[in-house]
Amino acid sequence: MVWRKAIYRKVLIGEFGIRAGDSVAPPNDHGLVIDLLNQDDWHLALENNPYLNEADLARFRNQAATCIVARDGNRIAASTWMLRGGFFVTEVSRELHLRPDTHFSCRSFVASDYRGRALLSHMIHHYAMSIDPDNQITGLVFDWNIPSIRSLERIGWRHRGDYWTTFVLGRAFHHEQHFPPRPPITLSNTES
Repeated sequence: MVWRKAIYRKVLIGEFGIRAGDSVAPPNDHGLVIDLLNQDDWHLALENNPYLNEADLARFRNQAATCIVARDGNRIAASTWMLRGGFFVTEVSRELHLRPDTHFSCRSFVASDYRGRALLSHMIHHYAMSIDPDNQITGLVFDWNIPSIRSLERIGWRHRGDYWTTFVLGRAFHHEQHFPPRPPITLSNTES
């Protein structure tokens, strides 16, 4: 085990995405208010998201970022971010650059007592309906994160590529593969 971490390690993350105009509204009613936060209110998203910090907010200010939240009264039950341009993906230790018409979903979090209500699907669909329908929306998801993949597949997102990094003796080797959108992997025929 020590050899594997010190000598060789591989991190794989899948790219999922959709054309904004093809986003499908989730079937269930979540009972919360979906809102796009102004930059002055971004700090509110820090309260419930352990994967977000002040350094992220500083970077997002330079990336034409948008924060989407699901509110339950004054409480933010869930948040996600949409970025444009280039950004560093910590999980695969590399910088990615997007076309100008592409929006990247990241730093999503749903509070534990609100999970299972498809809030991520609702927030991303709300955002998709607010931008040019020909723009692309994409995000990276670990293959083991089935709840996130299922949420995205419910609103029409499909697996369309992979990014992976192999680390050999601490040196990173970056790889990527793109392919035509694949059919859903987590939804049965009755759910899609």
